[in-house]
Amino acid sequence: MLLGLFFIYKPLFLGFENLIDNYNNGLIIMGVAISFSTLQDTTKTQNKLSLWVFQSEKRARFFLIWIAILVLFFIISGAVGYFLSPFKEWNELSIGLMVFGIGVMGLLKAANEMSENHRIAKSN
Repeated sequence: MLLGLFFIYKPLFLGFENLIDNYNNGLIIMGVAISFSTLQDTTKTQNKLSLWVFQSEKRARFFLIWIAILVLFFIISGAVGYFLSPFKEWNELSIGLMVFGIGVMGLLKAANEMSENHRIAKSN
């Protein structure tokens, strides 16, 4: 994740000549990092924020809907940019957007499993 953030902030410090390439690399690396982070144990609460969100069904539902909207935004904007954009730079950035969206989709799956685990534990 830190490597992805490095690529995102690199143009701010070293000039904007490779802005799209750096953002594309950052999005791809962060998408892969988020995918790997979803391999965690979903039966355990990872931090206090997760515990606070998943203890309430209303907050958990809102959180899951918000992640689903993000997934749709990244994948649809990436697909539209890849297939409909006449600019080469936007085509390259679109690949990063789609990879990041796929990574967030894995996060949505893990968050859904956490929500179900907390709901089951709450009912017992």
